[in-house]
Amino acid sequence: MKIEFRKVPSTKKDISTSFNSVELEGTFCKISPSLVKIESTLKGLVPLDCYKCGTSFDKNISEEFTFYVSDGIYSGDLEELIIEVD
Repeated sequence: MKIEFRKVPSTKKDISTSFNSVELEGTFCKISPSLVKIESTLKGLVPLDCYKCGTSFDKNISEEFTFYVSDGIYSGDLEELIIEVD
């Protein structure tokens, strides 16, 4: 999904995407003219191989995370994960 930074709404909008058996679901919204907050959950099954015995198994993941996207260099006081984009 591509959205111009200036067009990101101030009200929360849903976001959802998946790859194989892993899904990302959450919301995003603009909290200042140059900062977007993304709250999401990553869940699903990931196939893995044991590095000791070589057997294959599925690992269930369910992680919640919040991060911010800044339009350019961020110079604020948040101490969260901030991704700076051009």
